[in-house]
Amino acid sequence: MQGLTPGAPVFYVGTFSKTLFPSLRLGFLVLPEPLVDRAAPVVDELLRGGHRHEQLALAHFMESGQYSRHLSRMRRLYRRRRDALRTALAEHLDAPHTVTGGDSGMHLTVQLPPDAPDQPLARAARRHRMAPRPLSQHSLLLDTTHNGLVLGYGNIPESAFAPGLHQLSDLIRDLA
Repeated sequence: MQGLTPGAPVFYVGTFSKTLFPSLRLGFLVLPEPLVDRAAPVVDELLRGGHRHEQLALAHFMESGQYSRHLSRMRRLYRRRRDALRTALAEHLDAPHTVTGGDSGMHLTVQLPPDAPDQPLARAARRHRMAPRPLSQHSLLLDTTHNGLVLGYGNIPESAFAPGLHQLSDLIRDLA
């Protein structure tokens, strides 16, 4: 670990991992070893003091292996949720659909037939405290081939999948 001397910026040199620590408002740089010394003055200027204890705690969290264990737990959790959502979609979503995605991120894409327009469906779902995103919002084409929902699973307990999908099925029927 570089930069653990008092008053020096804290650097973690290792492999990249997309992570945020928003509650602590901390971040870290992953730099190739030759760039650490060159980046120190810039990072020191950006930091201008403060958060030193939090940075050292984060450095310890990473160095001790707890961060890697945390990432492994989260990967297993999200993989389990992704698989559970796929299963729940197959079992509980009555409308014809095709599920794609899941290789990255924490969402699945559910393509729906044109008679279930995604934007009104997403608005109706929000009234029922669900938050799917219309797939058509992510398309440059204004046609029905990009009609569907983007369903996140990162912060939703698996027990909510079946009831939510039953509700979505009802909303789709109501739109038809």
